[in-house]
Amino acid sequence: NGGDGLVAARHLALAGRAVTVVLAAPPTGPAVDNLRALEGWVPVASLIELPDCLRRAQLVIDALLGVGFRPPLSPELADIITRINAAQVPVLACDIPSGVSGDTGAAELAVQATATVALAGLKPGHLFHPGRSLAGILLVADIGVPPPACPQTQLELVDAALARSWLPHRTGNAHKNAVGRVLVAAGSAQYPGAAALVCLGALRSGAGYVRLASPAHPPLPPEIVRTAPIPTWDTAAYQALSAVPADAWVIGPGMGREGSAQFVPAFLSQGRVPAVIDADALHALSAHLDQVRHYQPGLVLTPHPGELAAITASNVEQIVADPIAAARKAAAHFGQPVVLKGGPSVTATPEGQAYVNGSGNPGMAVAGAGDVLSGVIGSLIAQRVPVTIAGALGSYLHGLAGDLAAEQHGVGLIPSDIASLLGQARVQLEEGQVKDVYSIRSTEAPSARRSIR
Repeated sequence: NGGDGLVAARHLALAGRAVTVVLAAPPTGPAVDNLRALEGWVPVASLIELPDCLRRAQLVIDALLGVGFRPPLSPELADIITRINAAQVPVLACDIPSGVSGDTGAAELAVQATATVALAGLKPGHLFHPGRSLAGILLVADIGVPPPACPQTQLELVDAALARSWLPHRTGNAHKNAVGRVLVAAGSAQYPGAAALVCLGALRSGAGYVRLASPAHPPLPPEIVRTAPIPTWDTAAYQALSAVPADAWVIGPGMGREGSAQFVPAFLSQGRVPAVIDADALHALSAHLDQVRHYQPGLVLTPHPGELAAITASNVEQIVADPIAAARKAAAHFGQPVVLKGGPSVTATPEGQAYVNGSGNPGMAVAGAGDVLSGVIGSLIAQRVPVTIAGALGSYLHGLAGDLAAEQHGVGLIPSDIASLLGQARVQLEEGQVKDVYSIRSTEAPSARRSIR
């Protein structure tokens, strides 16, 4: 990014600012002309002078490395980055903080930026930690580069504008059976609370009618209706539930692997309703891959990295290192949309479209938060949101409620806090009151602004 840094130096000098350029290496290509344009009126210092320059600086523009950087850092660059971070001077990073991988956000040693100007569009390295936290305030500058022409190779950031465009809307004559009936098959004696959290997530995100089928008996809000008793999760349990009216099912949280091994195949072979498959139910899918791929009403799979590694016989570290590729690969493998939970979550379709969630915070890393998310996604499907985008919209709405909860409780938030704020999150989203974490400054069209290069 050296050439861009030299251009920035020229414009700052033209604006009357006192600018010093410190070159880490001789410029090449077009950067040679940009350096020549500074000769005689902008001082160019050597690396030996860097400590003194940092002591006098009020702002550092980091233009050492670009998005194509691959580790490791050279010792010289590592020393420069260490000195910049130690100087305690505000840093504006050009495109991406030096030392961060533009493809994954990975970094061993990198500049801690106060703000980052992403050129042309967001990159995965801006959205995944540690790159996400190293970027500081994130702004996008339009430099005339068009978004990718092929949507199947495109990543898209789910921000407030996109999420709002997906929200289902109710008519004035709506009634409970017309706005989403969700059947939750979840819970066990060991994990009774999971079922309750799923139901809360479904209700608070707008479902009109939520029924719970479970061998467990967790304390439930009076609004949740229990089905006939389910003694255990097996084929007979599915047969008993198959006639229950529902627009979407949520299957798996707290169910236990032994029960899901019988219940899930029965659902896949006979079911006619779209479903969210989560937690223990995910482990029953690999043995019935053909049925999963051909399940016509549609499924949304919601694994975390450990679950995805288990059901695809893959490596957790590789999944965490490149969640976009992992989510896409899993969606293609199962032939159904996959929500890979994490910070941030990635939703991928079998066709290769991927959405990176733009809401949420570290306080949501708590057991049970995923159960609420499953309820939210199931509720949206029941409200006629297509399965291909229900995971992405559900992740954003869930993360937004988590952000509201974090304002009150910080890292001490609990899943029921998230569920209780889903209604408020949806109101704020519908009324355009949401301020995105990413501050977009661009003249591009909205769809292009969200594109991740």
